[in-house]
Amino acid sequence: MSERPSTPVGINTEFDLDKYRAQLWKMGDAELVMQGEMLARLCSPAQNFGKPPKEQWAKQLSECREEWRKRHPKVEKT
Repeated sequence: MSERPSTPVGINTEFDLDKYRAQLWKMGDAELVMQGEMLARLCSPAQNFGKPPKEQWAKQLSECREEWRKRHPKVEKT
């Protein structure tokens, strides 16, 4: 049975970037993708009625993408 991805840090909680990075590092690829997709939806203009997304969610999405790039670097074709 697969676990649900962790929910993003709430608005009213203090965001610990190092702790979040450690949490991402422990996730498998599938979990990381689910987390990123969830955050992408939370940051979408439609979800936020055209307003900018919550800063914490945008930071978390950025960290998810960064972790994905570390795991799957683009290979240059020669």
